[in-house]
Amino acid sequence: MEAINPKNRIIVGGVDLFERFGMVMSDDCTLSPPAPKTYLVDVPGGSGSIDLTEAMTGDVAYGARKQSFVFGVIEPEMFERIKTEASNFLHGRRLDYSLTMDPGYTYHGRFSIDEYYSKAHIGYFKVDVEADPWKTKGTQTYRLDASGGRMFRFECGRRPVRPTIECSHPCRIEFGGKAQTVPAGTWRLNDVLFEQGWNEMYVNSFDVINTCWFELAEGEGHATTWNAAGSMRWDELRALNGQGLMRSKTWEDMAGSRWSDESGTRWAELRYKTPLGDETEAFVSYDWSDL
Repeated sequence: MEAINPKNRIIVGGVDLFERFGMVMSDDCTLSPPAPKTYLVDVPGGSGSIDLTEAMTGDVAYGARKQSFVFGVIEPEMFERIKTEASNFLHGRRLDYSLTMDPGYTYHGRFSIDEYYSKAHIGYFKVDVEADPWKTKGTQTYRLDASGGRMFRFECGRRPVRPTIECSHPCRIEFGGKAQTVPAGTWRLNDVLFEQGWNEMYVNSFDVINTCWFELAEGEGHATTWNAAGSMRWDELRALNGQGLMRSKTWEDMAGSRWSDESGTRWAELRYKTPLGDETEAFVSYDWSDL
């Protein structure tokens, strides 16, 4: 008898084939990886060939992923009925599916029942799938607090992908040494390509206008002295060029602390963000795909 392992299951279109039809996946399965599409050009009169596999897109393209599964039906008196029901559900249809032995990923392919047979009083199905080369973890969406600008890191799967950004204000993007500003709305970032591993991208979803020290110098637009600024808070000095989002703590807020208590604190850490709601946030989305 072929080894039967009910712990390994396949869920097709949201339906667990074991729970729905009593189909138990056998160990006699073939899960082949997709074959790379290579493109070699012969050099007339020369040795070897020129490999143009990545010439079109900068990456390798892959053919269909071919998989086959063998399922057993332990109760022989149920075999004919299950043959009909399973064939109606699977045969010739293109569906999403997932494997319990490969958690977190979804595959997509066309199912066909190759054969039915019996062995040792157990009925079997052999089901073939011609699937897309990429398995996916779905769409990854990140909510970014990017007001004032921050560098963010995004992890990507094997398949390169161009992310999408959604913002309520014009948003500045910097990636790979190139900068762009997109209007409010939802946009595909055609100049940004996430590749396998970690990718760094600067996002500024709301411009925060700060006052620089040189602007307070004599002869500059906000010229002042320490005495003249004595009645102002740090955040009021910061906002001389326009209303910003960040507020600094007041001296009164720090009345219970000594300088020695704050020796490890930076000025930038003595601030908090004004509650302007969600309109300054941005959302970055992209699909994660692996082989």
